[in-house]
Amino acid sequence: MDLAGIQGSSAFFVDFCHEGKLDPKGYAHVQCALLYTTRGGSRRVRLHTLRLTVSNAYAALYRNTDLEACTTAVMHHGIHDAVNKGPKTAREQMIQRTITLLVSYRKHCSQGSHTGQLLLPEQLKLLPLYTLAVMKSDALVGGTDTRIDSRVQCIYELLSMPIHRVLGFLYPRIYSVHNLMNHSTAGQFNQTTGLLHMPALQQLTSDIIMNHGVYVQHDQQARVVYLWLGSSVS
Repeated sequence: MDLAGIQGSSAFFVDFCHEGKLDPKGYAHVQCALLYTTRGGSRRVRLHTLRLTVSNAYAALYRNTDLEACTTAVMHHGIHDAVNKGPKTAREQMIQRTITLLVSYRKHCSQGSHTGQLLLPEQLKLLPLYTLAVMKSDALVGGTDTRIDSRVQCIYELLSMPIHRVLGFLYPRIYSVHNLMNHSTAGQFNQTTGLLHMPALQQLTSDIIMNHGVYVQHDQQARVVYLWLGSSVS
């Protein structure tokens, strides 16, 4: 893969398909090498190596699944389908992929459960929520309200976005600020990460909103910060 430019926050999504046999008692090794030229003209190689545990048990697969990686995979496949087949087809395929994943979990990991019960893997309980968030993003949302330049911009942002930022971009975050005194480190500078300590995240549901509370909601995609003041705030 040839790249015109790359930065520290660049992210790439790759599907691996191994057709041979692997020893379930051993390990699989994945290696990625990046040959690049610095701005100073030096040629360098950066090498990443992963050692992954091999398993033939579906339960172990779902137990060790990474939500951010799965959401990013669904998102990249959806954007690829949108560009080649249209947003409507992309949304339908994303729904079908999520259903297929959950049906596979029921079939192989929860055979003794009630047929009418909704079962989700512990690590992927929020995958349907984030899949819906991808479908409602400017990149894939239906209708004509989204301008074409906003849609293209969102597509490029999502395709190059670091994985650790994807969930926060797709789904707004809400913080309660009326109880900041209970969080001794909130607002302080973290010397290790170079970022500020944020208050604890709240679930984005109406159940957590109290009349005497003050909340800040951050919508990264819309680039908007909302401040909500309860009716009983003095």
